Amino acid sequence: MALTNFIPTVWAAGIQRELERKYVFGNLVNRDYEGDISGFGDKVNINSVSDITIGDYVANSTVITPEQLDSTQQQLLIDQSKYFAFYVDDVDNAQTKPKVMAEAMRKSSRGLANQADVFLGETMVAGAGLTGFAGTLGLNDIPDYMGTINQQLDEADNDPDEERFIVVPAWLKKLIVISYQGSTQSETVQANGRVGTYYGLTVYMSNNLPQETGGDVVVAGTRRAVTMAEQIVQTEAYRPESSFSDAVKGLHVYGAKVVEPNALLTSIVEETV
Repeated sequence: MALTNFIPTVWAAGIQRELERKYVFGNLVNRDYEGDISGFGDKVNINSVSDITIGDYVANSTVITPEQLDSTQQQLLIDQSKYFAFYVDDVDNAQTKPKVMAEAMRKSSRGLANQADVFLGETMVAGAGLTGFAGTLGLNDIPDYMGTINQQLDEADNDPDEERFIVVPAWLKKLIVISYQGSTQSETVQANGRVGTYYGLTVYMSNNLPQETGGDVVVAGTRRAVTMAEQIVQTEAYRPESSFSDAVKGLHVYGAKVVEPNALLTSIVEETV
């Protein structure tokens, strides 16, 4: 076999780095249980501890009795499995040409990241515990809209010190940038869709937001709301029987779950015509 220089672990690590660069939703989740998976179909048990009672204390008279902790268990299922596969005339030589291999990895990773982001957006929308404004938005509505979302997250007892995000469609990103030009860092939009911070919400743009009757779905919240686990579990070089070429394929498995519904808000909006 001609692929004597193929190193699967190096390729997998490179693809994972590219995934992280291309994600929008994938960078707005926590990865607390990622080390607990090894392949498709794995299940991870997530234990959540109940609230703890806070009592009054009076010196020399209060008898402190510790309460037993209760816990609830949720399950993260690794139920998504996607692959890529491509061939070139001579992968072994191509690996000595960084531009060729970087482009192959970039396109494979971009496709995988896009699929995962669609899944994550749908997961967030389905599991959100808070509902925000529904209706049409124009430029003058933006300050009140953004401020109200932040207020709703406050009122749901979300930690004000946690970074809060909002993921918006392209037309709403444009209105936010115009509404607060300069403070949204609109001149340096990053590759992962980050625009800047406005009314306490870090703004991201994604074309993978779900659509529902009534308009585009906007998602806001904190990384505490959703946990995700993923791995590039296999990369393999092989010789296709049907051609004289060298090929490479890879397998990406992942799953996600909303574990804190009240740290996630959805809003269905349309642009004022």
